[in-house]
Amino acid sequence: MPRVASRSGPDAQKNACGEPPPVAIVRVRVATPYDAPAWHALWKEYGRTASRDFTDAHTNSVWQHICEPSEPLKSLIATDAAGVPVGFAGFHVHYDACNDGLACHLDDLYVHPLARQSGIATRLIDTLLEMGRSKEWVKVYWVALRTNVPARRLYETRFVGPDGYIRYTIFLAGPVKHSVADSTSAITRPPELMPAASPVAAVEP
Repeated sequence: MPRVASRSGPDAQKNACGEPPPVAIVRVRVATPYDAPAWHALWKEYGRTASRDFTDAHTNSVWQHICEPSEPLKSLIATDAAGVPVGFAGFHVHYDACNDGLACHLDDLYVHPLARQSGIATRLIDTLLEMGRSKEWVKVYWVALRTNVPARRLYETRFVGPDGYIRYTIFLAGPVKHSVADSTSAITRPPELMPAASPVAAVEP
């Protein structure tokens, strides 16, 4: 688990709610191979948040895809004042036929529990939007669990409301279950195929 330096130690001050002060974010940047240990730890924490126990093989596979230049999957990393990674945003860019341009899907967004309520998720999304504008993507989009109220509150007050689309999912491995849900609802699926919700743990005011 990454050490969140600015929110630990006997001298840490607390606010009126008894919580440590916010983490000071130094930067949000694209993940590099040197981030492997910290990213692996955050990814495992993300899996546990989503009630998934990601295996080492699964984790290594995701990281290899992120680091492979020819692969569309990439990740942003957010660091605290000490340069310690405390959150990530996984995303991939693809061609959007309807809009005849590149679109970006935010696959996974996670902030370490000790670093939440500090604007980190907002910084991660803002950075992705800045990248998109500079690269002339036509849109950035994502889904959220209906039950993830804190994350939805952030998205709908800071960014945008639900777009009205309905998502259909048919898993082709293991027991097949058809599902239909709107873009903010939980999906019914075999437990062994339950992916981490995207994004699942961005808890920001």
